[in-house]
Order: sequence, then structure tokens, then C-alpha cells
Amino acid sequence: LVPAFTELQQNGETGWLVDPGNEYEISRAMIHSLDDAGALRQRGQAARERVLRKFTWETTSERLLMEMRSRVRH
Repeated sequence: LVPAFTELQQNGETGWLVDPGNEYEISRAMIHSLDDAGALRQRGQAARERVLRKFTWETTSERLLMEMRSRVRH
């Protein structure tokens, strides 16, 4: 799994996290998304809301600043 994706995605809520080498999991997630357009839209909306809430410039810069301060103290 790609670390940034696991931070952005919530499996089953904002998308699907699958092992990149597992063709069965990948195809299952793709088929599921094609079979249920309503659920796909819901996941897309949930992902958008999550990004707008948790990954704004303000929240990202605050987290980065806190991380930098914690490293300076040690």
C-alpha cells in the first residue's frame, strides 16, 4: 500500500484499499464500483469532505509545524 493513500483513504468509506499485487482484490473493487454508481458517488463525496476537512493548507501546515517542533525538542 502507498502510505499517502492509506492516510487519505478510509477503506470502504472513501474508497477501497487493496494490495497492489493482488489482481483479485483490484478487480473486485473495480467491479463493485461499476455495479453500484450510488455507492461510488457516496464514497466520492465522503472522500471530498474528508480532504476539505482534514487536509487544508491550515491543518497541514499546523501538523507540519508541530512535527518540526517535536523534533527540535528531542
